[in-house]
Order: sequence, then structure tokens, then C-alpha cells
Amino acid sequence: DISVVSGPLQLAAKYELRTLRDRLADGIKSCWPETLAEWTEREETLHLMRSRAKIKQPEIWPKPNLAIRLGYDAGVRSILPAAFYNL
Repeated sequence: DISVVSGPLQLAAKYELRTLRDRLADGIKSCWPETLAEWTEREETLHLMRSRAKIKQPEIWPKPNLAIRLGYDAGVRSILPAAFYNL
């Protein structure tokens, strides 16, 4: 969940704890694909989860507005294109 990781990731970025920051950032990056193939796979998985669970948006997928804020605040810029696209 992005809200759980947000605080520790921002602190790790602020105090330049690179190893911790990189590990936390990798977890966030896995939710926001960088390629079209990864995006397509993510959307197919999301569609499958929606159809099985009968819910609008699973809570395990981060909200794009939170991801954008975190991308800027913690310097995880690679998630920004997918997060903006998801708006």
C-alpha cells in the first residue's frame, strides 16, 4: 500500500539512506509499469480482479494522485508517466 510506504520512503530520500530508499522505491515501481507491455499486463490483471471481486478499484492498486505526489517528493520519477496516464 502506497500510504504505508510513503512516509519511510520520504525519510529515506531526505536522509539519503540509498539502500532503504531503493528497496522501498522498487516496491512502488512494481505497481507502476514503465513499458506498454507491462501496462497491458497490469490492466489485464486489474480487470480480472475487478470481475472476480465485483469492486470498482482494488485497494492493492495505489491511487495515481498519491503516486504522483510520492514520485515528486521522494524522487521516484519513473512512476510519474504511468501515474499521470492513470488519472
